[in-house]
Amino acid sequence: MFYTFLLFLPSNCFTILAARAEFLQSQVERRENNYGNEIARLERAVKMSREGAEFMKSKGFVKLIDGPESLGKTPSCLQSLLVNAKQRRRVIVDENNSIYHEQVPDSNKMTKIQGKDMMEFNGEKDCELPVEFMPLGLQRPMFS
Repeated sequence: MFYTFLLFLPSNCFTILAARAEFLQSQVERRENNYGNEIARLERAVKMSREGAEFMKSKGFVKLIDGPESLGKTPSCLQSLLVNAKQRRRVIVDENNSIYHEQVPDSNKMTKIQGKDMMEFNGEKDCELPVEFMPLGLQRPMFS
């Protein structure tokens, strides 16, 4: 059976995705040897992960019984993100204190990660599909 879901998500739900984005950006900072920024990004990722975990325990989060399989794995993914971010933060803080001695900026004052469009709209609103791509139901009348 096919279900269509229309979700109206509160802003707290997007902290789950933002926490993952911050964690991935911290990995970019590590590759660029910006250890202070990496620590700040990891702190923000841990904070957002905790907020997301608290939100998922609250009454505002609706657990779907029916629906896509991927929606059921959100709590475990968030928990593993939290564990990984904490472990990496613990390691890099010790390394920074003993080796690098970089200043750690305030995580609240760092620039937020902005979403980007992966594709551009070229302005064509109406376009006809080639006959090869059209379903058979659209090529010929159903009752003829």
